[in-house]
Amino acid sequence: MSIKSQKSLNEECSEIFERSYSVRSASEESLSGDEDEESLSRDLLKKLTPAALSKLRRCFKKAKERNAAAMEIDRLLLGIHYDILRWNQ
Repeated sequence: MSIKSQKSLNEECSEIFERSYSVRSASEESLSGDEDEESLSRDLLKKLTPAALSKLRRCFKKAKERNAAAMEIDRLLLGIHYDILRWNQ
């Protein structure tokens, strides 16, 4: 993604966030924190363009892959640590 398109995507998200916060009604203000957050999240997802949604999906996919790789490394290190402890007994 080019810098220009990334910048326009960031601006679009910022505008949606600003509108979401400024348009909330008194009834939305009375919601609990979790409900309020979920409501804003749903509104944001509804207002994002297909390009922004695609970028968001790619970011989540990359984060999920990085997390899976980190968990695999942790599992391997734990196994090595366990083997060393067994050998030292």
